[in-house]
Amino acid sequence: MKDTYAALPQGFQGSDADFKSHFGWLVAGQLVFAFVFTLIFASEFASGGVGAGIKLGMVAFLGIGTHLIAYAVQPFPGNPMVYWSIALVEMASVAAIYKAGAAEAFS
Repeated sequence: MKDTYAALPQGFQGSDADFKSHFGWLVAGQLVFAFVFTLIFASEFASGGVGAGIKLGMVAFLGIGTHLIAYAVQPFPGNPMVYWSIALVEMASVAAIYKAGAAEAFS
């Protein structure tokens, strides 16, 4: 993705030093996302299967919607939005391939 971000308009993203100074926020955001994703998955989709994957995919479309809004109002090229949206769809596949009770086999 480095090349994709490098293609952004001049001044749109901060310098490497700025990124490094905000890296803790990036990690915190990822941790919050992972925590909330796990809570949503465990409470609503833990039964697994294709039906659960489709339901979680609907949640992913909320994120894709925000990407489309960002694309419309910010000078982003389309590539990052596509890549980010693919990542959301990949998360929905977690529910589709998950089999309830699989974790018990490891305990």
